[in-house]
Amino acid sequence: MYCSPCSLTIPVFGIDGAGKSSLIYRLKGACLGFINPIPFCCTKKKTIRMNLYDLGGLESIRAIWKNYLAEAHGYVYVIDGLDLTRLGESVQALKDIYSFPKMQGKPLLM
Repeated sequence: MYCSPCSLTIPVFGIDGAGKSSLIYRLKGACLGFINPIPFCCTKKKTIRMNLYDLGGLESIRAIWKNYLAEAHGYVYVIDGLDLTRLGESVQALKDIYSFPKMQGKPLLM
């Protein structure tokens, strides 16, 4: 993943159904209706281009999250705070991904 000096690479993590795609659509300024996940999105805010990676949150897909860590400038982790039945799962998934050394020292927005 190559990024110019005015470009940021930001993976967006979270378990399935947490609202990752909705957040990315909102950052793009799109109206929300039925949301389809988008694996890759570029949006430009003022002079900074953000390359956002909407990573799938199903448990079977979470193993690939580590592949997006090395080139990232920072991370976004989305938690659905109203879904209390899956809050523990969401916290554990965050702990799992945050344990990777490539994530250390980079900003995390939750």
